[in-house]
Formats: sequence, structure tokens, C-alpha cells
Amino acid sequence: MMPSCERPSKTDDLSVPMIQLLSLVAENEVRTQHLYTRILMFQNSAHSALHELIPHFEEASAEDKDHYHAIRECIFRLRGKGFGKRATAQRVLPFVSGQQRLYGLLKLLYQTEASSIRAYSELCSITLEQDYRVFDLSYRNMHDNMLHHELVGEALRQCRNDASSFSCSGANVL
Repeated sequence: MMPSCERPSKTDDLSVPMIQLLSLVAENEVRTQHLYTRILMFQNSAHSALHELIPHFEEASAEDKDHYHAIRECIFRLRGKGFGKRATAQRVLPFVSGQQRLYGLLKLLYQTEASSIRAYSELCSITLEQDYRVFDLSYRNMHDNMLHHELVGEALRQCRNDASSFSCSGANVL
């Protein structure tokens, strides 16, 4: 068999780093969705200022679920058949302890959203003019995550300003 004279496309050259970054953001999207769900458990005991943010947390959780599914499809397209089986097997979430204070959950959520923003930014950089589908997905998701990051930052500030609040200082969720 004669070796092919065709050079791999630039997208082929980038597929491994793209899949690695997409896998990271997929994991982060699952993590943030889980954290939003955990934070929503505080809604009955949360400080009244945080009550205003509850609908936004619910919306962010739904968006993160949609992001995960879109990313999964993108990775499936880049990898080809077989991704679906591996993805479901790797969906383990050992990152939140049984008891967490609201402030700790918000801080972890803030850091995870920041990590996703950095990864999406890198994806945008490497896919610009190379793979418009990955670029478009990354750009849209990065924008949503920037809004989520700002929302969680506001919740952290409110929680920090009201350290005497039952839910920010001492309440635990089981």
C-alpha cells in the first residue's frame, strides 16, 4: 500500500487538543449543573437577597445541561462512532462532599465557571478559521458561562456581605 500524499487537514491536526478541551468543558458543564442543583437546595433557608437569584440559577442549570449535550455531539462528530459508550461510563461526579456550606458551593461553582471560560476561550483561539462548528459552539457557551460566572460572583458577594446569614455561614446540605 502506497502512503498517501495528502496532508491531514488542519482540523485533523487539532482534533486531539479540541477533544481534550471539549472533554474538560463537558465535565465542567456536568459539574456546574450538579452544583446549581445543590445550591437550589438552600432556597428555603437562603438569605432573601439570594432569593432573587434562584430563577437565574435554575436557568443556568438548564443551559449547562444543554451545553453538555451539544458538546457531547461535537466530540462524537470529531471522534466518530464509539464516543457515546465511553462518555456515559465516565460520567462519575466525585467532587462534592456530602455536607457543604452554601458559600463553599458558590466558590466551587465560581471556580468551575472560570475554568470553563478559559477552556472555551482556548477552543475559540484554536478553531478560529479552522472548524466553524466547534468555534460557534465554544463562543456561544463561553458567553453563557461568562454570564453564569458574573451571576455566581454576585451571589458570592451577597453571601460574603451577609456572613451572619444562616445559609452562608453555618447551614449544611446533606
